[in-house]
Formats: sequence, structure tokens, C-alpha cells
Amino acid sequence: PGHGRDYHNLHDNHPDGDPAGNTIEDLVRQIAEKNITMTAIKITSQTDKMFRIMADEYREVTGDNMQFADLSRGDEKHRDLFREFVAGTASSTLGSDSLSSLQYNFTNILRDLSASASSDP
Repeated sequence: PGHGRDYHNLHDNHPDGDPAGNTIEDLVRQIAEKNITMTAIKITSQTDKMFRIMADEYREVTGDNMQFADLSRGDEKHRDLFREFVAGTASSTLGSDSLSSLQYNFTNILRDLSASASSDP
């Protein structure tokens, strides 16, 4: 999560927010004003508070809902969507050999994340 108590209930070296004065609301607003579709990737529930704030800001600017992929549930559909997103992004900068290796490694990382998320209290 971002810095500050507004976004989470975890320990934070900057509980009063980003030392540079940036806020998640401002960043989301800038993205939304450029008509960029946002997708948030949930891995654990520790980002829930921050994602609610982001979704509210995005909806206020665009009138649309922000997209979410929830990997914390081990949902195969969301893992596949995220895998496709990463592969598509990587394919524009990597050769096919590197991309195949990335997809293999990413599949293993997702499996490990899903296993750890299912044991997350």
C-alpha cells in the first residue's frame, strides 16, 4: 500500500503520508483524466483500504468502475488475465525466448502467491 494511515493499518515509516506530498488520490485522478483504464491487482487484503480510495477517486473522475483482479482467492480466471497482461506487456520489450522463460517463471510465482494468500489470516 501507499504511505500513510489513510491507506492501510500496517506499520509505516511515513504514517502521515508520502514525504514528497504525493497522494494516491492525485495520482489516480491524473491517470483517470487521461482516460487510462486502471486495473488493480489484489494479492492480499492489506491493500483493501487503499483500493477502495482509488476506486472512489477513479469513479468520481470517469464515472466508470476501476477494474480489479483478485489473486488472493486463487481464482484461475483472474490469474489467467493477469498472466496475459504481464505476458502482453513483456512481449513488447522481450524476445520470444525471454518471454517463454518469463511466462514459466510467472506461472510458478502465481502458484506460490496463491498458496501463501490462501494461508493469509
